[in-house]
Amino acid sequence: MKLAFSAPIVLALSSSAFGADLPSEVMLEVPEGHTVITSVQSTVRGRTFYIVALRSDKEFDSESYLRRLDDAYPRPLLIFERTEDGVKPVGRNDQVIARVDDAGLAGNECDPFEGNPISTGEGYFTIQNSVACGAHWTESVTFRFAPGVGYVFDSRRFQTWEMNQSPDPEAEALVPGIDSEVRASPDQKVLFSDWRRP
Repeated sequence: MKLAFSAPIVLALSSSAFGADLPSEVMLEVPEGHTVITSVQSTVRGRTFYIVALRSDKEFDSESYLRRLDDAYPRPLLIFERTEDGVKPVGRNDQVIARVDDAGLAGNECDPFEGNPISTGEGYFTIQNSVACGAHWTESVTFRFAPGVGYVFDSRRFQTWEMNQSPDPEAEALVPGIDSEVRASPDQKVLFSDWRRP
């Protein structure tokens, strides 16, 4: 099944596993009790940003390191900028990345952010949450860089698929369900840190 997205054109960058490619200044800013899931570096108009996805260490059992699905802890998404004086934090949002068991997105039986990259293009980055076990849905949230303001909300698309009830053996296994998209109002800029999932 091929999924279609209407978000701005994005280019997937290689993500740094557990922050291995992040500057030490950024790693020092990671809140205690959190680990980097993935990160990307983005250059916008000559400025360098690091977009970093975190998870709480409480998501894993300290003895077996197995995910505990009943612990739906927030997953912070941080933005840092490299300046002449070093690296400084410029934004944090705990709402963009879906939690391990985020029932607010139609329910799921698997991690909606596991294995999903952060995609970025010139002046944009997109976070994709999705599941394909039990429930089938995809959510893409895009932020764009606004000069003089910083990163602001651009668009959110949420799509679901349902099991096809057709008795035809040649029928597709899944059929489209919900397909909704919200785009930013040109008259109002919602800062990255202020965006909340509807």
